[in-house]
Amino acid sequence: MLKLTDKFKEKLTDIECVLAGNRITAAGRTCLLSLIPILTYMPENLSKIEDLLYAGLVLTPLSLGIYGELHTSSGITTIQIYHRTKQHIKQYGKIDERFVKAIFSEGYYSKENEISDKTIYGYCEWQGIYLASKALRKTKEFKELKDKYYKKSTPLF
Repeated sequence: MLKLTDKFKEKLTDIECVLAGNRITAAGRTCLLSLIPILTYMPENLSKIEDLLYAGLVLTPLSLGIYGELHTSSGITTIQIYHRTKQHIKQYGKIDERFVKAIFSEGYYSKENEISDKTIYGYCEWQGIYLASKALRKTKEFKELKDKYYKKSTPLF
């Protein structure tokens, strides 16, 4: 039986986080991949109305896919926060409010070290925190912080 090294297992987990950990990125990639059969089996000699319908059939998943990829930076933020949270949990044994506030005080977020309800961004970071807490069996602590700070309607998986 093949025995996987810890480093290899970690790389597989990283790939899983990037490909499926961020659902918005995964939806964007799915839309882009759906273009393969649409473009592969493109019919010839279409009427003008059929041309318009076909253009809509191509442009809709294309625009949704590009939006999903660009809006989430292709899942890079999720994986960065995943590693940072995992390291924090290993070092301190838990996820605490200070850590979450520190993440959200960087970049797009409030300089007062607070998580605002007006924050447009945040799903990618929360998903990274969730994936790390799930991997290290700290979902109870995560749920408490999520209930307190995450006011978005986008579900975390």
